[in-house]
Amino acid sequence: MIRYAPVVQDHPDAVFIRRTDAADFDDRERFRQAGYALTAALLDSNGTPDERTFVLKPNVVAGSDKRSTDDTHSDRGIVTDPDFVGGIVTRLRELGARRILVAEGGGPTPMGPTFAERGYERMAAECGVRLVDLNKEKGTYAPDEINWTPVDGVVFKEIPFVRPVNDADTVFINVPTMKTHNLGIISLCGKALQGTIAMGYRHFCRYVDDELHTLPDSREHYQDDVLERIQEAYQRHLAAGYPLWDQEGTRYEGYVQRTCDAVLGHQGYLCMVEGIIGRDGTAFHKGKDVLANLTVGGVNPVHVDAVTAYLMGHNPRNIGFLAVAAERGLGSIDPARIPVYLLTESGPVACERLEDLEKVPLGVFFRGDNSRYVFF
Repeated sequence: MIRYAPVVQDHPDAVFIRRTDAADFDDRERFRQAGYALTAALLDSNGTPDERTFVLKPNVVAGSDKRSTDDTHSDRGIVTDPDFVGGIVTRLRELGARRILVAEGGGPTPMGPTFAERGYERMAAECGVRLVDLNKEKGTYAPDEINWTPVDGVVFKEIPFVRPVNDADTVFINVPTMKTHNLGIISLCGKALQGTIAMGYRHFCRYVDDELHTLPDSREHYQDDVLERIQEAYQRHLAAGYPLWDQEGTRYEGYVQRTCDAVLGHQGYLCMVEGIIGRDGTAFHKGKDVLANLTVGGVNPVHVDAVTAYLMGHNPRNIGFLAVAAERGLGSIDPARIPVYLLTESGPVACERLEDLEKVPLGVFFRGDNSRYVFF
């Protein structure tokens, strides 16, 4: 059976960083090796076959920008590289995994054309894995397609995760790409969970009261006093001087609280950030790709996001989701208080000085303003 590697078992709160050596954006073999190597460092096996279902959830959120006429323009960093995911699949198979799925619902409905355009159909055929589209039109999921997961959330009473996510005997591996976002500042492990939630409940960037009206019976799944909760939290964070609260208002409050609720309700197992290509800008087609040659992993998504945000040049305390996650007890957001290990060829090495880590500055086009890159 597959289990955490000894260093992860001994340090479950730690974040693990592995540098990679891709020569360019098209170095497919290096991307595959990077996924394989990170998996090999973080997971182990007792040598027996593992009959659980392994669900890999990458970011596959958009097709290529058809408006671009520049052949040299790359937007690969918008999505998790498929060969990186293929490397994870290969190592999981070696460790004894019998059933591996790649599932995503972060893109258009249906996901098929985007899977194909972004290289996932090719990867799935090469690796012999099945792609699972978590998207359906609002209100069209069958009852047996949803895992209603109770949470003591600020916004949600229960969250509709799309199966097989949160199935019993399922191992969930969150594989986001490393990029910025025009509202959330970072788009990493926490934000990626939106793509596992049923349509009609997952648009965290909308105002909560707008989302409440998307389906006739949706109200029963939210806290009875949800709008009052959001308003109270917003006023409290505004008075405390939380960054961005004076600019984004209750929309931002709703975004960060729902993201925290999703982390609370998710039966996660491992996070693996593909940062071989980093992406700045808006998270979508405004921005540029950067060859960052960086991968990050860990068990706690808040810890992984905090350390990755730091490596991207941002202060985790200034990022709304992370600030509220710490307030709600979901993890530490101070990189100096999170154990960090460098995964080297000779094994994991504790990082004694975070300031010695090489950063990959990835600025954000806040609110889509592409006149300047902003760091928080």
